[in-house]
Amino acid sequence: MPKWNKITAKEIAPCVRFVYQYMSSISNSGDESLAGASICLIPGTSELRNLLAGTLAEHNLFFERRGGMLALVGPKDPAEAVELLRHSLKDADRSNVMVASIGTSGFPEQRSLDDWWRIRETAWFEHAITNPFEPGDPESRGPAFSIWFQPVVDTSNNRVFGHECLTRAHSGTRETPRRYSAAEILDAAWLRRRERDLDNKLRQLAISAAARWSGAGNFFINFLPHTVFEPGICLADTLAALKHSLLPPRRFVFEAVHGAGNDHGHLASIAATLRERGCQFSLDDLSLANGGLRLLRELKPDYVKLASTLMGDVESSVCAYAIRRIVEEADLCGTRVVAKNVEDARTVENLWLLGVRFMQGYFFGRPAPTPVQPKQDLLKLSQALEDQPTLALNYRN
Repeated sequence: MPKWNKITAKEIAPCVRFVYQYMSSISNSGDESLAGASICLIPGTSELRNLLAGTLAEHNLFFERRGGMLALVGPKDPAEAVELLRHSLKDADRSNVMVASIGTSGFPEQRSLDDWWRIRETAWFEHAITNPFEPGDPESRGPAFSIWFQPVVDTSNNRVFGHECLTRAHSGTRETPRRYSAAEILDAAWLRRRERDLDNKLRQLAISAAARWSGAGNFFINFLPHTVFEPGICLADTLAALKHSLLPPRRFVFEAVHGAGNDHGHLASIAATLRERGCQFSLDDLSLANGGLRLLRELKPDYVKLASTLMGDVESSVCAYAIRRIVEEADLCGTRVVAKNVEDARTVENLWLLGVRFMQGYFFGRPAPTPVQPKQDLLKLSQALEDQPTLALNYRN
């Protein structure tokens, strides 16, 4: 086990504070959580410590040895040292180097070398989570979050009965935009330990965005169950936003992301709190793994969305069996099954035969800043199936 795992905050603090006081002329990094913070490098082995020392000395980056650590004493920005080491060290060596620094709280923080750098790269996140800028303003430079809508379609009558509220982050203007994907947003929140703040803010943004649109239908809003540690407290802002929206709570479907991987009792508590306020509850990414069917029977959610892994090849016997089992169980529980990531007519037909009628995906419409109607004429597909009532699929083994 690398030695840095045994170094305590008490041991790191004097070293980091020494460096912090020594480097009075350090340039500001531009990231408030790391601004002006000098660093200590904590290698996993003595051999790695010698390698770090040689690399720093070779590039005129001055340091002092403090026990098992190397304290950078400038005069250059510590980011230069981290960038140098990221490009100089092998992956295995890089993963065994920790960086200790003092954040704005005044307490030492310890992160891997790669994560320390990635935090600097995600400075936009702090601006986005506090930026009040309204989406669609071409003069606003952000960064800021916005809510986009993707239609959820009842394919039995070609009717849009809801939209999923998806998060986007962007900066710049229409001429020079910079957009961040959902994966980048979640990664930044995890790195900065602000998942709960992010989840809370995005639920409120989604409700506000839904209230600005006067159309009908439900709104599916994702949430991370592990950020709602006490539903009565953590959902207070969300429930206040619901009341302020003046929309019927029944139109909001709160969707537990990766629900099957969470504690069943915890999910039941969240579902009960939401239902007491008149909202609906959904499970995302449901499959037969991780006790998916048992969770479905216990919670009886209003909706479940099929796991993306099942949508990868609905014609395979394994995926088809799993989808059919979920549909059968959902029917007994009074739960509607929604298939996502639907991209072509053949997939629609396969899902119909497996008993799935609610779908979303690029086949119906891509996410957009305002709610949209499906682009395809599903009535023709429905008529085609009615003309061939004995149609059956030859599933591959």
